[in-house]
Amino acid sequence: MRLERLNSKNKCLERLHCHEPRGVSCLTTATEGQRKLLCSGSFDSTIAIRDCKSGLLLRTFSDHNMTVLCLQVVENILYSGSADMKVHAHNLNSGELLRCYEGHTMSVSGLQIVGRVLVTSCLDKLIRCYDVATAELKQVYGGQMDMIFSVHVNNGRIYSGARDGSVVAVKLDLRVYHPCKWRECQLNFGIVTHLKNHIREFHVMEQGTVEACHWANCGHQFSADDDISVVLKHVLGHVVTRTARKTAS
Repeated sequence: MRLERLNSKNKCLERLHCHEPRGVSCLTTATEGQRKLLCSGSFDSTIAIRDCKSGLLLRTFSDHNMTVLCLQVVENILYSGSADMKVHAHNLNSGELLRCYEGHTMSVSGLQIVGRVLVTSCLDKLIRCYDVATAELKQVYGGQMDMIFSVHVNNGRIYSGARDGSVVAVKLDLRVYHPCKWRECQLNFGIVTHLKNHIREFHVMEQGTVEACHWANCGHQFSADDDISVVLKHVLGHVVTRTARKTAS
């Protein structure tokens, strides 16, 4: 795909041939000393780093294996989210892969660095918050009812836009969490209603038939006469609804 540079009268000054014959899926800019850089992600799963002025290809990152969907550069580190369900952090200058942020179950559709936190959106309807330095998943939010296509954090709030046209805003607060203890899940939700929706949708409704409660240290067996409402009442009874547990900030 070609990228065009326009003058003040919207006339094309230059066309950059990037990733042809595949399309350009996302863009961001950066600096390298006095040089201005253009970073482009592609459907061919690569990220190209070019000189903005000359269009010269400086380096290519090829660690993703599916379409690159979002990019951001912070303090000389290039963060990229992909349809391969991963976020990569590369040294922008050397190309070294520094960290990989995993745990998404579908394509990573958006990302933003906020201080020491990486916030990502995913088509699996969850917003995830990672420790930037360790790549540890700290917290999730699940207020959307459809695939999340975009995310933006401003003034302590996470805004997410979904396929159904809705935009949801939640307060970002890593000091509180509500843990899911269903089998090996162990996701920490920032809002208790999001945890309940997660249990209802992913651990009960999606399974169709639940013969036993798999919450930690429970093991209650359901009878053939128990309908879905009985199962949900029991499972949701495990969720702590009092003030969320607090962690050290």
